[in-house]
Amino acid sequence: MIITMVKTPEATINDVLLINSSVRDTLRDITSKEMVLQTKLETILGTPISIGPTKTN
Repeated sequence: MIITMVKTPEATINDVLLINSSVRDTLRDITSKEMVLQTKLETILGTPISIGPTKTN
């Protein structure tokens, strides 16, 4: 079996900083959406449940 090595260019400090910035933005967006979802869940859980008509025989 022959394995060939593919050479990839080394990452520069600028590449790493760009990736870091992208990851930071992604985490900020996820955190923001998580807080919105948490607020919605708490609102739903805090809503009184209304029970519809019960069946009588």
